[in-house]
Order: sequence, then C-alpha cells, then structure tokens
Amino acid sequence: MIKKAKNSPKIRYLGIDILRGLAVFVGLRLILLKMGHNLNQLRRLLTFLSYNSYSIYFIHIIVIYLLTVVFKLKLSWLNFFLVTFASSLALQKTWNLLFFNPPKFFKKLNSRSGKRNI
Repeated sequence: MIKKAKNSPKIRYLGIDILRGLAVFVGLRLILLKMGHNLNQLRRLLTFLSYNSYSIYFIHIIVIYLLTVVFKLKLSWLNFFLVTFASSLALQKTWNLLFFNPPKFFKKLNSRSGKRNI
C-alpha cells in the first residue's frame, strides 16, 4: 500500500501562498511602473534604517521607557508602534544632523577649540 504524504496539504498551501505573493508583487510592480513611480522614497527609508539600525535599537528602548514610565501613555498597540517608530526616527535624524553634518555654528565653535600654539 502507498501511504499519502503527511505534509502534502501543507506543501500545497505553501505553494499557493507563494504564487499569490508573487502575483501581488508583479501586479503592484506593473501598476507602479505604469504610474511612473520607482519607489525611491521607500528605498531611502530602508537605507536610512539599515545604516542606523544599531543606534535606532537603543533609541527606541529609551523612547519606550519614556512613553510608558515617564509619560504613562496608554495607547493601542498600533498607535504605540507608530509613535515609537516616528519618535525613534526623528531622534536618530536629529542626532545625525547635529553630530555628523553639524551646522556652521557648531563648526565655528569646534574650530575655536582646536589646537593652540603655546
């Protein structure tokens, strides 16, 4: 007697889901290409997240602590995620602007505190 494979329904459903995902991806990609949109904004966001992921991780822990313990906000999980995500990104962007691309004011202060001839 030949036994039916134990995982055949799971494999079938997995294959169907993969084909559905591929169809949605191709369909959305065709729609976006016809509209003339090339996803640069999404690419910029993902690049920013990948370059700053380590520091964003620590920033989001501080933001979560501030939201829950200090400010005692009670939000739904979606609103909490959005507030935490937006706050973490804003703090990281501010950090990058201040310390990696400092305004002229900070450059002048830094040049004054440079090497001194004694």
